Amino acid sequence: MGPQQIVAWTEENFHLGDRRRARALGEFAWALIAAGVVSFAAIGRAVVGAAREASSIARVFHFCHNLKIDPKLVQQALFRVLVLVPGAGKLVASRLHVLLSMDWHQFDNGDESSLRVSLLVGSRAIPLLWYDVKSCNLKGRQRAIEDEALEDLVRLQPAGFIWVLLLDTGFRCSKRIRRMKEVFRFVQRTNCSVQVSGPTFCWTEPRNLDVVLGQLVDFGWVEWCRTDPVEVRLVATYVKVPQKRRRRRTIKKHQSKRRNDSWFLLTNLPAELFPALQVVLYYARRFECEHNFRDIKNASLGMNMEHVHLLAPETYERLMCIVAVASALLWLFGSEAEANGWASQLSPSRPKEPRRILSLVNVGQQKASSVRRPIRVLIRRHLLPALESVHTLVGPNWVYPSQPNLVLKGVVWRPEHHNDEHRACSRKRAPRCPGGRVDLVDIGGQSQEVHQIAA
Repeated sequence: MGPQQIVAWTEENFHLGDRRRARALGEFAWALIAAGVVSFAAIGRAVVGAAREASSIARVFHFCHNLKIDPKLVQQALFRVLVLVPGAGKLVASRLHVLLSMDWHQFDNGDESSLRVSLLVGSRAIPLLWYDVKSCNLKGRQRAIEDEALEDLVRLQPAGFIWVLLLDTGFRCSKRIRRMKEVFRFVQRTNCSVQVSGPTFCWTEPRNLDVVLGQLVDFGWVEWCRTDPVEVRLVATYVKVPQKRRRRRTIKKHQSKRRNDSWFLLTNLPAELFPALQVVLYYARRFECEHNFRDIKNASLGMNMEHVHLLAPETYERLMCIVAVASALLWLFGSEAEANGWASQLSPSRPKEPRRILSLVNVGQQKASSVRRPIRVLIRRHLLPALESVHTLVGPNWVYPSQPNLVLKGVVWRPEHHNDEHRACSRKRAPRCPGGRVDLVDIGGQSQEVHQIAA
């Protein structure tokens, strides 16, 4: 693989209003792969061509400050190339489900904040949407930026596809949850302070629900947020493996008594198609976006974008166009190198277990010039299986509880079965539902599925 193939690929798939802009995008993406550092000077020095070094650096500078370059066109092209054209995803109920994650992160020692929507591919995440803003101006604009990202996802969702968006606790909002329920599916973690109401409890904090270590509980459809109720499905789990107590000469850390290590997940995934275990595994995939943040921002293990200092957020967004294209190419090159056994040549050790020593990004950077297949072939060979297997396979970092009496419990309940007495008990200080206690029932088939996946 060389700069000519990259430039031809960007000219074919990225329509930025001028062919020269697409050509420059391909040249700078290859230069970033070769340099390994996000900066105008490093990218300009690595550009292949007869131009002088100062001229190439100036080209990168003018590209990132060109007001005619719209980052949304690059984002739309990435969705089309990586998702729409290859037909990626897992087919469930006649629709292709694609896993996406959305999270905030910061650049320039916290001076620049960025919202990132990433495509989850199994071990890493590929950035698809990005929105930058100065951290000092984030107050009052954060919710508007998040809503803009959701509307862009709705606009970019093609027919026959449906997004499965993974969110952290910072995105909790009843209005946003109602909007997401209308257009796609989601899995979102809620904190332990927002009250919920279900068939066996009335407006209580999730920390008061009896979820012990090793349990996976599906509470069915509940009402979330007492001030602005919204109907969602609640799944809870507690899978933290306790560490062995050791004698250490350190100061004991005092943790809050309100601390809870359980996961309380809100989702609109139907229980008939997605059991509780699948919901938990989906949310466990959300942390792959943190790996991509490290690959881009970290100075030792990534591209050192964390220390890039720019004045305008729009300049960050145009620079991120180069970084996003380079990240997608690095993942493809790394997957090709790993499939051909080239990754083992870069590691001095040979572990007994077949685990990955170097990240795909680092392997792809080292073996980019050795790749011979076209990019469209790499997408069909590596990206399609990855986007399908991410729904079924347990990640290599998944820690499974070692308790032998693990049982999956569930309760079947629908909001339309809610009686008037339960509606009346939603008033303040109502201790529990007067409609009676609904016992949790064991689901044997799903319990067997737990042990099969764990094996």
